[in-house]
Amino acid sequence: NKPFSMRLFYIVISSLALSLGSAVGMHCQSLSLARELTNKSKFKQPLWVIGTLILIMDAVGDFIFIGFVPQSILAPLGALSLCWNTILSPCFRDAERTSPIAIFAVILIYGGTLFTISFAGNASPDYSLEDIDGFFRQDSFRIYATCCAIFLLLIALHGYYCNKNRGYGMYHSCGMAGCLGAQSLLFAKITSELVRHAVIDGKAEYWKTSLLPYLFVLTFVVLLMIQSKLLEWGMVGEDPLVMIPIYQSVWNIFGSIGGFLFFQEFQFMNLPLDVIMYTLGFIITLLGIAVLVKQQVFHNQHGTSGIRVDLDELEMASLHDDSIISCGGGISITTSESQFSASVPDDPDEPPSLPASRGVTV
Repeated sequence: NKPFSMRLFYIVISSLALSLGSAVGMHCQSLSLARELTNKSKFKQPLWVIGTLILIMDAVGDFIFIGFVPQSILAPLGALSLCWNTILSPCFRDAERTSPIAIFAVILIYGGTLFTISFAGNASPDYSLEDIDGFFRQDSFRIYATCCAIFLLLIALHGYYCNKNRGYGMYHSCGMAGCLGAQSLLFAKITSELVRHAVIDGKAEYWKTSLLPYLFVLTFVVLLMIQSKLLEWGMVGEDPLVMIPIYQSVWNIFGSIGGFLFFQEFQFMNLPLDVIMYTLGFIITLLGIAVLVKQQVFHNQHGTSGIRVDLDELEMASLHDDSIISCGGGISITTSESQFSASVPDDPDEPPSLPASRGVTV
C-alpha cells in the first residue's frame, strides 16, 4: 500500500492508455463527420469506422480494467480524458489553439489525479456475489443511496419550479447525468467482478443459480442509457467543452464516495492521513477542471466564432478576389482564394448565411 508502488504505476499507465484511446476515437469520429458534407453513411466513412473500432476496443479494455482497480481510484482517473481532449484538439482541428491557461489546467488535473490515487487504498479484493449482496444491506450504502436520491430530486425540483422560463438547463443535465453515471460505474464494477470470476476463475455458478448478476447487468445498461440521454439533451445549444467537464466533476464526486461507502475501500487506507491527502488531491483536480471550464467560457464569450471550409475549384473561381461580405445582423464573411471565415457577434439576430449569388453553400 505504498504511494508509488508498481501496482500504482501499472494503474496509471493503463488509465492513460485507455483515456487516450477514448479521446482519439471520439476525435476521429468528429473529424470524419465534419469533413463529410454529403449524406454518405457514417459506416462508409473510413475515419469514422476507425474511430468506432478504437472506441469499442477501448470500452472492452475499460470493462476489464474496472474489475482490477478500486472504485475510489477509478473515479479520479476519469478526469484524464479531459486532458487528452485539450491536448489533442489542435492536432485534429486546425483552428484550435491550446492556451497557456488550458495547459495550466491540464497540469493541475494530472497532478491532482496522481496525488489522489497515490494516497487511495490501492488494494482491490475479489468480491463474491455474497459479498456484493452484503454491501447492499449495509447502512453506509443506504445513506449513500438516500443522498443520491435527494440530490437528483432537488435538481429535478429546481429545474421544474425555479427555472420555469428556460426549463432544465445544462447544469441540471450535468448534475443528473454525473450522479447516474457514478451509479453506472458502481454496477459496471460489480458486473466486471462477476464476469471475471466466471471467465478467469471458472466460478460461473453465480450466473446459473441466481438472477442477481443479470439484474446488475440490466441496471448498468439502463443507467448508462439514461445518462447518455441526459447528456444528449444537455448538449443541445451548449458547448460540449464546457458541459463535459462539469459532468465529469459530479461523476468524480459521487463515484469516489460510492467506492468508499459501498465497497468500504477506506478500510485499505491509513486513517486519517490518507483520507486528508486524498481529499486534497481531489480538490486540486476539481480546481483544474474549473479552470478549464472558465477558460472555455471566456473563449466562447470573447473569442471570434468562425467557420473554415476548404473550397473546391468551382467555388474558388467565384471567390478569386479577397472581399468582405456583410450579411446583416453584425455578421460579416471574409473570403479569399482558398477559404472563408464568418465573424459572428455574441447574440446575432439571425444565423450567419452567405448570399446565394456567391455560389457557396455552408
